[in-house]
Amino acid sequence: MACTLLSEFGQRGAEPDLSVPWIATELVSLGLLLYFSNHISQQVSSGRADAIADSYLRGSIFHSAQDHVVSFVFKTTIRLFHYFFSQEVVGIVGLLLFVYAIVILWRSPSQPAVPSQPASRQLAFLLAFP
Repeated sequence: MACTLLSEFGQRGAEPDLSVPWIATELVSLGLLLYFSNHISQQVSSGRADAIADSYLRGSIFHSAQDHVVSFVFKTTIRLFHYFFSQEVVGIVGLLLFVYAIVILWRSPSQPAVPSQPASRQLAFLLAFP
């Protein structure tokens, strides 16, 4: 895809305001890809990846033999909101307010004033299922 876009830039004479940052971003992305693929392969070959997954990441990875899907999603969602708000009680209140906002958006369907804006149900869906 990058080669195709580069050839398009060359044929159409794209503005330098767009092409220079795009090329820089592509090069940085390629560098990160090479770095992390090398780093991850070293971690896997040394056996450290299994040790990491069994230690502090154990609660963040779904294990089908030990967890149920619904309880895992519920538990990790609470942990995520706890992380967002840095306090357990405030995180749970934030989660409840988020769910309440989704319910309000879904139960009161309204058409937007501007046709290019999403309807309330579309917005609720986009917030609930990113």
